[in-house]
This record gives sequence, structure tokens and C-alpha cells, in this order.
Amino acid sequence: MKVTLDIPQETYDKILKHAGTKDDKGVSSLATRILGRFGDVPDSDRVIVVRNEGRKKLEEMIQTTIEDEEQLVNLVRNLSMVQIGHVEYPLSPAQTIALTEQATFHGWDVRDYIKLTTDRVFGELLGLL
Repeated sequence: MKVTLDIPQETYDKILKHAGTKDDKGVSSLATRILGRFGDVPDSDRVIVVRNEGRKKLEEMIQTTIEDEEQLVNLVRNLSMVQIGHVEYPLSPAQTIALTEQATFHGWDVRDYIKLTTDRVFGELLGLL
């Protein structure tokens, strides 16, 4: 099916730049892929696009790849709480950031550092150190 769309020149120029060609078919092909990728996202949704550089930084911090939205949400949830038995203790954003920065500073995996920290705290609290 062929559809003609009126889009602002600024939007067209961006697509043209990323298409790497001035050929109308190349531009149309890229626009079709972009619309296909975001076609099921309602206009009313607040959308956060994590571009390649941001994704790489996140993956470096959490030391695993991020493939989709659900995985990212689960990773953030898991890094934002400490679970002991059946009790979950949510960490504040400030606590999560502090632990992540400390882990990075000391060259530790964030999960390993949180485990080390909670082991140390419980050891002190329970007199096991």
C-alpha cells in the first residue's frame, strides 16, 4: 500500500540524514522501519528511548545486556531491593546510587558489592564478625 504523509521538513531532514542516502526509496524504507518499530506505542504513552550510548552505559553498570523493557524493569527492581528470606527491603534511589557508585569505585560487580555490604551489616548486627 502506498500512503503519502506530510511531515515537517525538520523531521524529513533527520530521516534523510540517518538513511544515508538521498534516494526517496531509502528514505521511505527507513521511515517505514521507524514507524513499524513504534507503531504499537500509543501517542498518549510517555516514552523513554534509551539510545545506543545510554544502553551501553547501563549494560556496563549492571554487567549484562538489556534486550527489552521487561528485562530493564526487572533489573532495576532487583538492584533496588535487598531480599532476605521472604522479606524484601526496598532501597531508596539515593541508597541504590551510593551502592552502585561504591561498587564501581572499588571495581566490584554491583550485585556482589550489595551482597558483601549486607553480609557485613548482618554480621555486625548479629555479632558474627
